[in-house]
Amino acid sequence: MKNWLLAGTSSGLAAILFVAPQIGRERGGGGGAPPATHPVGTPAAETQPASPQSRIDRLIEDLGSPEFAVRKAASDKLTRIGDRALVALERVADDLDPEVARRARDLIARIRHQAADDAGAILRFANAQLGSGKFVESARVVAPGVNELAAVRPDFRVVIRRSADGIHLEITRQVEGKTLNDTYDAADEDALRKKKPLAYQLYDHLVTSMGGDSTALMSWFEHPARVGAQ
Repeated sequence: MKNWLLAGTSSGLAAILFVAPQIGRERGGGGGAPPATHPVGTPAAETQPASPQSRIDRLIEDLGSPEFAVRKAASDKLTRIGDRALVALERVADDLDPEVARRARDLIARIRHQAADDAGAILRFANAQLGSGKFVESARVVAPGVNELAAVRPDFRVVIRRSADGIHLEITRQVEGKTLNDTYDAADEDALRKKKPLAYQLYDHLVTSMGGDSTALMSWFEHPARVGAQ
């Protein structure tokens, strides 16, 4: 269940704060203050045997194998998988088996170091992490005609702003004491989809997940009020 906080600001603009839900659909409507959103139940954690996540889980189990070759192969494969394995590795970083926990922590450090040297890694990391639900999300009007959605945690932040001028998406991540940034701009959703499909995937995930089953928040965000409109 979500916890909600509706806070006024000195300018009279509203902000809605809550913990991330899952995904809704369809686009339409527009304008005004962000609408109320509705709680969405968390789907059952059912994983198909051949899914990428089940493969990651099996590789993590192999970190505890008594055979060195099996452990080495699992470590190498998890390193190649990279950011997509971080959420699962973080879950076992404090495993009761100290050797599994140590290997998981070593892999987390290795993957994060690898990400710091990879120009496209921040965007891939953002797409992988948004599904974890470990964020505080907000929807607000930051200026007349400018709507903002944000997903924030201490080491990572995604902010998307929508106005009549287009879309501005910014990702900030802390890695080993460094601040890494990626920004993407587009005239509209179609332009972002064509120009940078992974950035559009991140945009679509955040916009739809925050609205849950309701399309009201999506409609509000994608159709900001026009400044000076009668």
